[in-house]
Amino acid sequence: MQTGTAEVSLTPQLGAANKHTKHKAIRVATKDAPKDAPKDATKVATKKVAKPAIAHDWWSKTLAGVILGFSLSLGLVGLFAWLGPGGIHALEKSQFVMWMITPIWMLILSFIYLCRSGLRAILYLLVANGLVHTLLYYIRH
Repeated sequence: MQTGTAEVSLTPQLGAANKHTKHKAIRVATKDAPKDAPKDATKVATKKVAKPAIAHDWWSKTLAGVILGFSLSLGLVGLFAWLGPGGIHALEKSQFVMWMITPIWMLILSFIYLCRSGLRAILYLLVANGLVHTLLYYIRH
């Protein structure tokens, strides 16, 4: 049995349909190499390796979560303040509502990274903000 060294090199795939895909050329030792083959006889196999999709748009996702997530958390807490037990004038409710803004905001900021792109994250949070703040406007008036 002939064995060889393992070499790994990344080469871009030309004419690929997906711009986030690269080919990874891997040199592996062949088990059934001919007896007259040199000792470093290897076979080249290519394997598609997906580029991480989170790295290129994490700034837009972060900004969407920080700005639009904060606005959404204020709207959600406002809905609870108006629709929750005792209405807006309940005793000690203002303290609870104040402390609930940050956990809701951090949940939104954490889950925003599950979106496929920064543009989708912005779109989802804009739609959610529009719905929540419209509902809050109609409840108050």
